[in-house]
Amino acid sequence: METSKQLLFVYGTLREGSSHDMQRVLAQHSQYFGDGQIDAELFDLGSYPGIMLHPIGYRRTLGDLIALNSGEEMEILALLDEYEGCAPHDPEPHEYRRQRVRITTSHGEFVEAWAYVLQTLPSTAVLIPGGDFLAWRQMQLKRAKTGAAS
Repeated sequence: METSKQLLFVYGTLREGSSHDMQRVLAQHSQYFGDGQIDAELFDLGSYPGIMLHPIGYRRTLGDLIALNSGEEMEILALLDEYEGCAPHDPEPHEYRRQRVRITTSHGEFVEAWAYVLQTLPSTAVLIPGGDFLAWRQMQLKRAKTGAAS
């Protein structure tokens, strides 16, 4: 799958279907390219997730591939760096780093995309089995409602 567009892999609050304000901003400057997955472990860090890269086939994280609008790539990436706290002026150490990663598309092809990857794993991180943040978040909300009704 060849594309001349800059791709971004999102796996959490920036995914299509999220209600986060920054997801809506991203949607105005990009198009959904397709589903993808990365060889990484996905962790719940409280109100947002993070990934740690791992060897091929160890664990998979599901997400969306987003094609950034031509001519706006640098501006939207700078805006996302601000959102993720890894802009050049943000204090070190950054929680995330933006890096090029290899994504497997839903068609089994490989593409290169930008992704935000954790630099270190916080001790409070909780592994998300199945690697799908939106499904995990839905399950957590369902449990909270069920628990509140008891």
